[in-house]
Parts: sequence; structure tokens; C-alpha cells
Amino acid sequence: MSRKNKHTKLSHAAHIKRHTEGTSNELSFSVLDAAKNAADAEEGRDSKVKMPRFGGVPLFTLPGKKKPHTTPQKEEALPLSSKGPVGMPSQLSTPATIVPETPKKQYEPPVDEIARRKTRRRLRNGLAVAVVAVALVGLAGAGASFLYKEYTAYNERVSYLETSLSDLTQAYDIIMEMDAIVAGEMTDENAAKVTEVEDKLAEATALLDEAESSLQPAESEANRAEEKEAAANASAAISAGRDMIEQGPSIMDAAVSAMQAMQTIEVAWADVIQADTLARDAAALIADTTMENVEASKEKSVQARDLFGEALVQFQDAAAVYPSADLSGQIDYIEKRIAAMEYAIASDDAILAYDKETAASQNDAYNAVDQEAAELAQTLPDNPSELVKSAYLRDIEQSEKLYNEARSIASTADAFIRDYLGSNGK
Repeated sequence: MSRKNKHTKLSHAAHIKRHTEGTSNELSFSVLDAAKNAADAEEGRDSKVKMPRFGGVPLFTLPGKKKPHTTPQKEEALPLSSKGPVGMPSQLSTPATIVPETPKKQYEPPVDEIARRKTRRRLRNGLAVAVVAVALVGLAGAGASFLYKEYTAYNERVSYLETSLSDLTQAYDIIMEMDAIVAGEMTDENAAKVTEVEDKLAEATALLDEAESSLQPAESEANRAEEKEAAANASAAISAGRDMIEQGPSIMDAAVSAMQAMQTIEVAWADVIQADTLARDAAALIADTTMENVEASKEKSVQARDLFGEALVQFQDAAAVYPSADLSGQIDYIEKRIAAMEYAIASDDAILAYDKETAASQNDAYNAVDQEAAELAQTLPDNPSELVKSAYLRDIEQSEKLYNEARSIASTADAFIRDYLGSNGK
């Protein structure tokens, strides 16, 4: 009898490894290290306060007082005595008659009146100086009060932002544990971490909620472009973190299931290859139909059937673990090989019983089913694990896209926030 041969191969199945677009796998969100030292710097000072990121209190300098005019007033001037007509020298007077000029009495302003006028001038000048001084003190006080209020408001905003970033950092510590699994290779070690990481995601979500609650006042009250941009990036990081938490678990769960199915298939397909070798050996032995060869052929056929049976159970398990992968072709092929082995064993038993007719019919049935299996094998991939991997990539396509988009946003926001904190000396 002739038992037809066929060739099947088993390639090494690859681990699932997803390469996630974006920057490094680790995102670090620095906390405001000095808690905006402005609040601490205020302690221990007296009346002088240095306002961080605001201008210093303007200083108003009173100009120097001008000296009063020393030119005498009209009523204070002392008139000069005149000698002769205006413009005429006294020696040109008429010589005929010399009439002695009666001396005029010199005018002298009352001493009391001069004193009173000086007193009034001093009072007026003093009052003007006092008015200006009071006005300047008032302006300086108003400016200092405004800056102090702005300083206090700024510190409050910084405190809110600091609290928000602290919660955000703690949330991302958990998210990064998930990201290491999503972006890395799915191994048994990583698979063992999935459940623990997924259990922590509820805590990460709560931290993101707290971060958003603290950020809202800082974001709504920010009055500088830099503050607004920092708050906006923190808000983007919070939203991105939520998206990563939403998509990450489905990717991890699919990866774990796919890995388990692929590992099972690798073992099962190795059994198929070994069973196929035994079946070929059995067919070769029966070519020389001696009782010893028939016995040996039957033994190998039984071993092949049992191995095919184990492989069938494993493929069925893999199909249940990852139903998205279509393993029906492999299952049909193995079932045909098992049937063929049953016919081969029945033929060997008939030969050993000297029942040539039964032996011939069982051998014909073997050849027919074995041919069907050979034709089916031509349609199957060399490595059936690739069927699982392809199904896995299809299953996570949308989730992976959304996850990577969120991851990219988080990375960009992280870069800005770290730069912002560094530039502010926090």
C-alpha cells in the first residue's frame, strides 16, 4: 500500500511587540520644586518687598526747592535822591543863582509789614510742599497695595498650579507603568503585571480629577500669557491621560490573550510537525510488508494519532482564547490527519489478522483522507501564529491610534511644562 507524503513547516512564532510612535516611553512631569519661593521670601522682610515677576515699587523723588526771588518788591525798594533834572549833570546848573536844595526824607517800609509778608510766603511754600508730599505718599501707598494684592493673587495661582501638577505627576507614575506594557514587548513578565496595573488605573483617574479641580482656578484667573499656556498644557496632559487610561487596558488585554494563543499554537504546531514525521515513518515501514514492519508501522501510527489529537485540543484552546483569529483551517487539517491515522491503524490491524480485503479498503480510505489533508495544507500559512498576530493588529488598530495620539499630546505638554518650570527656577 502507498501512504502519500506531504510537507509541512513550522516557523518560529514571534512575540507581539508594538512600537508606539512619540518620544521616550517615560514621561516625567516635574513638580514646582521650590513651591514658588515668593511666599517664603516674603517672611522675614520688613516694609520692603521684592515682587517676583513684577516691577519694583516706583520711587517718587521730590524736586529741590527753588530759592525765592531776592529782587525787592516795588514797595520795598529804596528810592535814590535826585540831583538836578533827569538826564542833566548837576554841574550844568545855572551859575547865576545857587539855591540850596532842600533835602527830602528817605522812604522806609514798616518793619512789621515786611515780617508779615515773609511769614505768609513761608506758610504758602510749606503748605504746597505738604500737599505734594501727601499726594506722593498716597500714590506710593496705592501702588504698593495694588502690587501686594497682585503678588498675593499670583502666589495663589502658583499654589493651585503646583497642587495640580503634583497630582498630575502621581497619576502619570501609574500611567507610565501601563505605557511600558503597551509600548513594549508582551512577555510573560509583563502579562503578569497587567492585572495589577489595571487595578491602579482607578487611582490614576481620581488623581487626574483632583489635578483638574486644582487647575481650574489657576487657569481661569491667570492673567499672563505664560501662566495661561502652562495651565493649558496641564489641562491637555490631564485630558490625554484620561484617553490613555481609556484605551490602554483593551490593548493590554488583547496583547495578553494573543500572546497566550500564540504560545499555545507554537506548542501545538510542533506536535503537528512531530506527528507528521511519525506518520511518514509509518508509511515507509509498510512498504515492505513483513509482520515486524507492520507492527512497527502501527506503533508509529498510534503515536502520530495521539500527537495529532493533542495538537487538535491545543488549537481549539487557542481559538477560544483569541477567537478573532481564524484557526478553522488548522483545526480541519489536524482532524483529517487524525482520521487518516485511524484508517492506517485499522489497515495494519487487518494485515496482522490476515484480512487482506479489509486491509485494502482501510488503506484506500487512508489515502483519500490523507490527500485531502495535503491539499488543505497548501492553503495554510507556514506559521499559524501569524494568524493570531494579524487578528491582534486589526483588533487594536483604532484603540492604538487613539492611544498614540493621546500619548503624543501628553509628551508635548510634558516638554512645555518642564521647560516652564525650569525657566521659572522652580
